[in-house]
Amino acid sequence: MKHILIIDDSRLAREAIAKILIDCNFDKSSIASVENGQDALDFMAMQPADIVIIADNLADFTPSQIIAKAKEEGILNVAPVLLLYREPSTFDAVKSQINKSLVTLAKPFDRDALCKSLHQLTGANCFSEKQVITAAPKRVISDTGGSVLIVDDESSNIEVAAGILRSHYRIIAAKNGKQALQILAKQHQKIDLVLLDIMMPEMDGYQVCEAIKNSSDTQKIPVIFLTAKSQIEDITKGFETGAVDYITKPLQGEILLARVNTHISLKRNQEKLAQQVHQLQETAQLREDIEKITQHDLKAPLASILFQAGKIKDVPLASAIKTTVNNVIGMINLSLELYKIEQGLYEFTPAPTQLPPLVLDAITGCQLDAQSKKVSIKFKDNTKKLANVEPLLCLSIFNNLIKNAVEAAPPNSKISIVLEEAEQALSFTCKNAGVVPETLRHTLFDKYATGNIKQGSGLGAYSAKLLAEAQGGHIQYEIEQEQFTVFTVTLPAH
Repeated sequence: MKHILIIDDSRLAREAIAKILIDCNFDKSSIASVENGQDALDFMAMQPADIVIIADNLADFTPSQIIAKAKEEGILNVAPVLLLYREPSTFDAVKSQINKSLVTLAKPFDRDALCKSLHQLTGANCFSEKQVITAAPKRVISDTGGSVLIVDDESSNIEVAAGILRSHYRIIAAKNGKQALQILAKQHQKIDLVLLDIMMPEMDGYQVCEAIKNSSDTQKIPVIFLTAKSQIEDITKGFETGAVDYITKPLQGEILLARVNTHISLKRNQEKLAQQVHQLQETAQLREDIEKITQHDLKAPLASILFQAGKIKDVPLASAIKTTVNNVIGMINLSLELYKIEQGLYEFTPAPTQLPPLVLDAITGCQLDAQSKKVSIKFKDNTKKLANVEPLLCLSIFNNLIKNAVEAAPPNSKISIVLEEAEQALSFTCKNAGVVPETLRHTLFDKYATGNIKQGSGLGAYSAKLLAEAQGGHIQYEIEQEQFTVFTVTLPAH
């Protein structure tokens, strides 16, 4: 059994050559392929090759360097070499080392050219034209990755189009519509574009295009018609069947290449966009699932805390615990709503609401942290009107801003909170000593912005802004005398 070694940097080229060798009745186990020179030398040291197919696109060694090293190490003495080259200068150096046992073949090439070269190199009948399996579609081998299927009943037309594109794309050819559809059925995931002649016997280009677009496997593959027709009705019919473009014969190289490049690029961008949309949908669903699980899992222990708080004899302490736990439960319920607001999916349902009790609840929830820093919180209510808001959203705003104020305030300082009335609005103002860092001021309301508070998530100001705007209000802040930070939230009055 002959052992054949393929040395080529392109995986696509290695696989294509191996496929042709298998079509020539070579056993798959007798074919080896590597992507660089060092791997080739290591392989030949273990298993001498009877035929070496080597390309000039390797990253580590040139073909002549590999052959010189192999001969020096005694692992390549009489094996014939087929050199696949892009630069003609490559084979001069190789030819000086291997005389009669060298055949060269320019890239790109098709299966017939490869078989002819191997027959010339080895004299083996399996590479002769009569012995090679002819049922497989003719394919031009390149190492660029993209694939174009050319469908035309005239071989000369296929050769012209392939000649223009083969240095940029792998080419697969079919001489009739039935063969084209068979190829697409098996290789639709590998084909980026179809160049399709209109005037063909038995099954014309319109029928082939309709079949392509009616199949879920192939409907997204762009089709460009190649036609000698230029009448308006023919062009219109082509677009109606699903073609993305048309090119009239005789073909002009620059135009054909430009249009193929454009439509393959568009197809790949659409595929990337579809993949991104799918990933975003999966991420959104995952986030919603996690939010729901979190809500469910956290509510049970919090409900237990509420129950135990009812047994505490210290009434003020028990009341404070209940208020704080109820606020936390409210925040858990709010987390999913906040996500919906971000996505523009939230439906605002306002109701007449008293703001002072909500502010007092938020203050109670922050008292322990404030007391630990000896920060006092003073609240003044100058309102009689009701707000036209959602209580839970407002409670979250007040919680976030008061919590941020406590974290930012220096020890032994004071936080001042005031509710005021305007004509059609109510305002909440929170003032604390200490200022927002200069580097943070332009991005304070951005998501995850934080003033280096170790425990901070960077979501407080961001979510307060989001929740205020969701209710038709707004939020702003100012720095007073570089000593104080003042946040003001304006909400609609009832």
